[in-house]
Amino acid sequence: MPDYSEKIRTITSNSRKQAEDRFEPESMDIEELAIKLGSNLGDGLSDEDVKRIRREKGSNALYDEIKTGFTSSFKNQLQGLMGIFLAAVAFLMYVFQPERHELIVLGVTVIIIMFINAVLEASASHSLEKIRNYSAIRATVTRNGRRFVIDSRGLVPGDIITLETGNIVPADARVISCAHLSVLEASINGKNEAVYKSSAIEYNRPDMLCHTNMVYAGTVVTGGSGTAIVCETGKNVLTRKVNTKHSQDYTPGLLKYASRVGKAMSFVSVIICFVLLALGVATGRSITDMFILSLTLGYISMYDSCKALTFISLGYGVEKMLENNAAVGNLNSIGKLGNVDTVMCAKGQAFPPKKMFVTELYIDGKIKDIREAEENENNKRLLKYALVCSDIKKNADEKGRQRGQQKYTGRKQDIAIADACDFLLADISNLEGEFFRIDTEVSSDNIVTRTLVLSGGKTFVIVRGNPESIISRCVGYRKNGGVYRMNDAAVARMHEALEEMGKKAETVIAVATGRTDADSLQDYSVESRLILSGFIGLGSAFRVDPAAAVYKCRRAGIEAVLRSNDAYYPSLSLAKEAGIITDESQAISAEGISETDPGLYIANQPLYKLYVGIDNEQWREVLEYKHADKHYVAVTANSIDDLPLIHEADVTFVSDTETPDTLKQESDVIMLEGGFHVITYAIGAAKAIVARIHAVTEYLFVGFTAVLTSFLAAIVLGIDFPLRLQDMLLCGIIFNFIIAVSLAFAAPNKNILAEKMKKYRTKPLLKDFVQPILYALGAGGAITAVYVLFGNTCALLSSALLLITYGLTNVSKKPLFARTPLGVRKLVVSALIVGAIYACAVYVPPIANLFGYTQPSLFGYGITAAITLGYYAFTQVVKLIYGLIIKNKNKPKFKLAKDEEVN
Repeated sequence: MPDYSEKIRTITSNSRKQAEDRFEPESMDIEELAIKLGSNLGDGLSDEDVKRIRREKGSNALYDEIKTGFTSSFKNQLQGLMGIFLAAVAFLMYVFQPERHELIVLGVTVIIIMFINAVLEASASHSLEKIRNYSAIRATVTRNGRRFVIDSRGLVPGDIITLETGNIVPADARVISCAHLSVLEASINGKNEAVYKSSAIEYNRPDMLCHTNMVYAGTVVTGGSGTAIVCETGKNVLTRKVNTKHSQDYTPGLLKYASRVGKAMSFVSVIICFVLLALGVATGRSITDMFILSLTLGYISMYDSCKALTFISLGYGVEKMLENNAAVGNLNSIGKLGNVDTVMCAKGQAFPPKKMFVTELYIDGKIKDIREAEENENNKRLLKYALVCSDIKKNADEKGRQRGQQKYTGRKQDIAIADACDFLLADISNLEGEFFRIDTEVSSDNIVTRTLVLSGGKTFVIVRGNPESIISRCVGYRKNGGVYRMNDAAVARMHEALEEMGKKAETVIAVATGRTDADSLQDYSVESRLILSGFIGLGSAFRVDPAAAVYKCRRAGIEAVLRSNDAYYPSLSLAKEAGIITDESQAISAEGISETDPGLYIANQPLYKLYVGIDNEQWREVLEYKHADKHYVAVTANSIDDLPLIHEADVTFVSDTETPDTLKQESDVIMLEGGFHVITYAIGAAKAIVARIHAVTEYLFVGFTAVLTSFLAAIVLGIDFPLRLQDMLLCGIIFNFIIAVSLAFAAPNKNILAEKMKKYRTKPLLKDFVQPILYALGAGGAITAVYVLFGNTCALLSSALLLITYGLTNVSKKPLFARTPLGVRKLVVSALIVGAIYACAVYVPPIANLFGYTQPSLFGYGITAAITLGYYAFTQVVKLIYGLIIKNKNKPKFKLAKDEEVN
């Protein structure tokens, strides 16, 4: 990461020279600072103060956002000149030629489309605003003496904020008080070392980069806690002054792609206007007619509409994803999601249970069904020990419980164990009094929880977690009131019990306890006398949605790889039931990895789909192997320790609950509800968004190029233009816009997951438009041929048919006979609308007389359809042949002998 030290020194030194009375909170007494900011260190700001300061300082937006309202969108279109200039020219010409009613209709149509574009962009901006509510940084603020959590964009100078481990600092603030508060300031100074903060006054020095009594927006709290008073927000924070990325264009890559295509068409259309005007005048055509025709042709490129339609397609898509519990935090990840072919997910996030319950207990060497377990002290003690290593709390709201709320609050596993305690009449109302907790620690991989407790005047350590990990730590086990030494035979019996429990239980938890003289969990001897107490088996109602999603992914060629920190056999059973694996050879445990030859393990990587009990480093190695095999990988994450994994993965998913802000900011998609089906839907929806945006962009390109080709053909042949002004108004503008809108909102095909998308990039390449150009050239020729045979009315019909049929294939590189990424229902509706408009223009006498249309004969219709649909069918056959050639070209040239075939 670059070091911004010299840059910030320059900024700060120049600022001091310019203003001696500069606001320097780091060198002010904290009470003096609060008075200057109009705040109270105890109660914070009042609501009236917050409103007043926000009007003065604005929103605390740390990063630039895409935000387009109706007014700003309409204003941008006016500044683009093309639309408003064409409308103005049309109105002006109508004043001098009032008999040409198509001119006034043209001007009004252009204004209406500008209005619709503005509405669409405003709607898309509103849709994107919804997802920001989930991905925005949260801040704990004190106002009016009350502490609550808000969107950090609502902070103002003078707010009192609370900082805790895992938080992203929401604004530049002066520390009021702290306890071991450490902050990583790499986003400012490029250094990957956390700095400890204090509240002491620090007199400013010219060479200071960051002050130890200040915290800065965008930095990460890595330890401790504290309170601070906000000093600077929004564009005034330090990170925006030293880090230029915040001033760059934040437009997502997909929109940049569409915008670049639109700009290129707009640029070409302007040049074409002048070229056509010159050619028209040179061939003896009316200069006024050529002027309005060339302007209209230039407008058909529809740059502003392309921007609006791709923007609304993005907004519509992410809103649909939000409705299905996937909030996209990083819009650039949408294009990458479409390329995902492997999903590496944690069991808890892929298959979260709605409700868990204890099924069995393993104690005294026997497996007991919970419904048949005795209410003896051993069973009760095992469950209590497990709860001591949890943060479960009793719900004190009696009225709430009467309304159906749970009796306990906490993790689903802990609630299930607490319910089992109630079933066995084990009193846990005074659990904290019975077991006084001295220290608690959770392993970095969340496999094991350790708690040091004081009970009955003696110090114990209680360890809870994955059975394989717990068994390996124990020196003995309890059986029938006695304690026996752990040996190979006992371990083998326990693994047999685990395998048996795994047939019923989804998760198995092991609990061990031991007397200790240590006063801290950091003491290496704290686990020296661990004795296994037993196992607790937990089950849940199996959720169908995630399993169905796994099946869909498998059919679509998307690989699902599962990581489980639960016992081996329950994890194996779940993976089989969900369809992740088909047999045990596809599963491997941490012990299996250590016992397998490294070369053989790497060679078998494509085979493994279930990893049990592995640590974070081993999980990262799996990601590296997938990348080495050219896979595009999405991963799930749920703790700060997963940050390295997030940075290396192609796309990341995190859960909305129990996930720190730091992780949410670094991730691409936030899952509002856990489950593999949410991940699967997000991938499919992202592919649909990519398909829509490319479809709209490519379609408008073809529409413009086809009309342009017909004009150039007419000039070369020395004939009148196949499409008059009124034809261009109907086909080039109205029909084009209606069909493009239907593509922007097209529903995805039910097999969208299996669709192979283009490699994500932000710059269009010429090869992307070879097929569209060829189609448009042929379409222009077909329109010209129909005009020569049957006149303008049939030429209008021919152009409409060519555009509709092109849209029917969803502008796919595949032929009509193959599956396409988008459904055609909305396009069929748009085709019916286009047909209705054409029928009115031709068969309603007042409109037909107004625009000069005549009714073609059946013979004319037949030949027009034959030429138009014949050309379309020809292009589909060419696509099919081309696809078969490519498919055969990619087949292996040599077939393996039977004894060489690889399983």
